[in-house]
Amino acid sequence: MRGKVVGLICVIAISFGIIIYKQTLTAGASQPEPSKPWVLLVAELREADEAHDSCADIIRLVREAQARGIKTEELTPQSDSPLLSKYHVLIIPTVVIVGGDGQEKARFEGEDEKTVKALKEQLSKLKEG
Repeated sequence: MRGKVVGLICVIAISFGIIIYKQTLTAGASQPEPSKPWVLLVAELREADEAHDSCADIIRLVREAQARGIKTEELTPQSDSPLLSKYHVLIIPTVVIVGGDGQEKARFEGEDEKTVKALKEQLSKLKEG
């Protein structure tokens, strides 16, 4: 009987260890620091250097914000990142401004002139992370 109790305690301890380990992996690997706002960019990143291209303009705007110290995460639509489903990215390019609490604060989809202008204004308001 004593062996069964010891075995049960070991199984429970191992189970808790696995749960804690998995939470540690998912919490730190997929997002920048949770206490500060950050930017998620999903785009065809190979277009970044194209001239006179709105998608390239969007990529450059996000990278300029990153250069100012804003936390960013750049993904391609082919990425297997859980952020794509978490923030329901269906249109390329998409830029999501995420608050420190992980909640979406603003979203910019597509690459028309109005979207690029609104994104530029929003990114200029973000403070260094």
